[in-house]
Amino acid sequence: MLLLAVETSCDETSVAVLRDGSVLANAVSSQVKLHEEYGGVVPELASREHLRNLMPVARQALGQANVTPQQLDAVAATRGPGLPGALLVGLRAAQGMALPWQSRSLGFTITRRIFIHRGLVAIRFRFSWNLLNLTFR
Repeated sequence: MLLLAVETSCDETSVAVLRDGSVLANAVSSQVKLHEEYGGVVPELASREHLRNLMPVARQALGQANVTPQQLDAVAATRGPGLPGALLVGLRAAQGMALPWQSRSLGFTITRRIFIHRGLVAIRFRFSWNLLNLTFR
């Protein structure tokens, strides 16, 4: 299975391409400098920055993995926990990408977000109709 995974739960836009649980590529756009002057993450600014960064980061990850959108079996996105606006940007973008690419659109819940940011994701797939169950090690 070839999967494009979108992570927008807080202040970094991250997109990874995975094949059967192995990370082929992981691209990240950080917002540290944007939020630095405020002393923390400003949710509205984070959401707007995800809108700007998501497609370029997705193109970068696909390019690094040498994968075309048409080859994808599914597009997944974080559905929580996280900043509601930021999560919504990632979820809706993943759904929007999946439609023309004729891929499945899947949401998943992150239990250990730090692993996604570091690209140390180990995923075990188990499908039940249109549901994706992910286990992080």
